[in-house]
Amino acid sequence: MDPVNRGLIVLNDQDGETASARECTIIVTGVARGGTSMLAQVLDRLGLFLGDVRDPVVVEDTEILGALQSSDMDRLEGIIADRNQRFQKWGFKVPNLHNFLPAADARRFRNPRYVVVFRDTLAVARRIELSEYLDAAGAIREAGVESIREAGVEVMKFTSYVCALTAPALLISYEKALHNPELVIEAISAFCGLTPSDEQKAAAVAAIIPDHPNYIWTAQLVFRGALDSISGNILRGWCCYHNSTNFVEIEVFANGEKIGMFPAKEYREDLRNEGIHLGFHAFNVDLTEFNISPSSIISIRSAGYAVALLNSGQSVEELRKR
Repeated sequence: MDPVNRGLIVLNDQDGETASARECTIIVTGVARGGTSMLAQVLDRLGLFLGDVRDPVVVEDTEILGALQSSDMDRLEGIIADRNQRFQKWGFKVPNLHNFLPAADARRFRNPRYVVVFRDTLAVARRIELSEYLDAAGAIREAGVESIREAGVEVMKFTSYVCALTAPALLISYEKALHNPELVIEAISAFCGLTPSDEQKAAAVAAIIPDHPNYIWTAQLVFRGALDSISGNILRGWCCYHNSTNFVEIEVFANGEKIGMFPAKEYREDLRNEGIHLGFHAFNVDLTEFNISPSSIISIRSAGYAVALLNSGQSVEELRKR
C-alpha cells in the first residue's frame, strides 16, 4: 500500500473494470462551494461534453439542474435520451446532488460514474460567507458560526449520500488536488476513460488553481426579486440569486416583526419568459393565520440578509391595489 496520502479514493470500482466502458455518464458533484466548479472545468478541458446551456465559469448544466429542482423526471429522462443518442460519453455538474436525486436514481443514467470532491468544512463555510451577503456587521460572528454549522451538516448529509452509492465513484480531496494537479488529471482521465491530448491535459492542469478571479466574481450571490401584490390573503412575489438557480429562502416581516420564513421555489411562467433562470423562484405566502391588518407594513428580504425586495415597505392595503 502506498503510504503517501494523495487524497484520492475509488469506490465500487477498485479494479477499474468499467473505466473502459465506451458509453457512460460522468456525474460531478460535491457540496456547494466545495470545488465542483474546478472539477467541471477540468473535465470540460479534457474534452467531456457537459451540457448545451451552462455557465462558462461554474459549468452548471441548467437543463438538468432545472429538471432536478422541479422533480420533473419525465423531462430529465428526455434530456438523458437526447444526450445518450448524441454522445457516447457525456457528463454534468450539479452541486448538492443529494438534495435533488436519490442515490438509487443513478440507474436513470447510462453507466453512471461519479467524480466527487470533498473540501475542508471550514473553507466551505468561509466561501459561503464571502459569496453571500451578511445581514449586518454586528452579525458577522453569529453568521460565521451558523455557516460553519450549516456547512458541517451539509457535509455529513453529502457523505452519507456518497457512501450509499453503488455506482463507481472517484473521491477527490480539493486541498490535495491543489497540491498535485497533474496526479488528479491522470486519475480523472483514467477513471472516466478519457484519452486527452497533451494540450488538453495542460489546459486542465491550469484549471486547478485556488481563488480563481472569474469564479470569485461569478460566485457572488446578488439577490433580485419583488413583492408583487397581495391577493385576498396571499402574498405573492419572487426572489432568486443573480448567478445561481438554487432557490432562496425569504423572510417576511409585518411592522418590523418577522412572521415567518418561506421558500421561493414555485414555478411561474412569466418569470421563465423574462429569463429569470427556469422560472422556479416564486412565492405565495398565506397570511391568514397571522395577525395582519390593512395598515400593516409588509417587508421581505432574503433570509439572513439586509437588502429588502422591491416594493417592500408598503401596507397590506397598498399591496392589494397593485
